[in-house]
Amino acid sequence: MSPLVKVGGLADVMGSLPRALRRLGADVRVVLPFHAAIDRTGIQLRQLAAGVTVRTPAGPSAVSLWETTVQDTPVFLVESEHYFGRPQVYGYDDDLERWLFFDDAVLALAARLGWRPDILHLHDWHSALVATRLLAQPEHTWANAPTVFTVHNLSLQGPFDADFRRRHGFPAAAFRVPHGVDAGLALGAVAQGILHADLVTTVSETYALEVLTPEYGEGLDPLLRAYQKATLGG
Repeated sequence: MSPLVKVGGLADVMGSLPRALRRLGADVRVVLPFHAAIDRTGIQLRQLAAGVTVRTPAGPSAVSLWETTVQDTPVFLVESEHYFGRPQVYGYDDDLERWLFFDDAVLALAARLGWRPDILHLHDWHSALVATRLLAQPEHTWANAPTVFTVHNLSLQGPFDADFRRRHGFPAAAFRVPHGVDAGLALGAVAQGILHADLVTTVSETYALEVLTPEYGEGLDPLLRAYQKATLGG
C-alpha cells in the first residue's frame, strides 16, 4: 500500500482506492502485514493486541496488531518477526506460507479490530485464501460478509500442491469446480479466490475481457469463463 510500502501496481491501487471509497462515504479499512520495509519512524502507531496465537503446521505462532492512519484511511498492521520481519516484501521460498499465515492471522485478529466489515475486499493471491478459510469457519464473525476478489495480475497465482493443501487442512469443499473445468485448476490461491468470492473483478474492463481468453488467461480462463457464465446466467 503506497506510500507505506510499494513493490508494484497493487500498491498504487491500495493507496488510492480506499481514499476514493471513503470520499463516497464508505468506512474503508485496510489490513497489511507489518513488513520490515515499512519505516516505523515515519508513522504514528497504536498497538491493539499482542501475543495473539495463530495455528500453523509448524506449531503456534504469535502475532501483534498495530493501527495507523495513511492519508485519512485507517490501516491495521499484522506484526510477525518470523514471517514479515524480512528486508523484502516478496521473493522468498516460503512466500505462500507467509501469506496464508497473514490470512489466518487476520481472521484470528478480527475481534481485536473493533470493527466488523459489511464487505470483504480481497486483492490478488495474497489475501485470496481468506475466502477459503471462511468456508471452514461458519461461526466466524466475518463468515456471512460478502467477498469481492480483485485480480490485479493473473500471472501471479500462488500455486500450491496437494501436500500444501493437506498440511494446511483445506476442506474438500474448497476444491469443487464447475462442470467441465479441470479440478487441478483449483490448486492455487487465485483460483480459490475466483471459486469462493461472491464477486470477481479486475482492475479494468479491458483486462476483464482479456483474462477470459487463452492468450491472457494464464491457464485460468476456463475457470473464469465458467464463473462468468454462472454469474450472468449463461
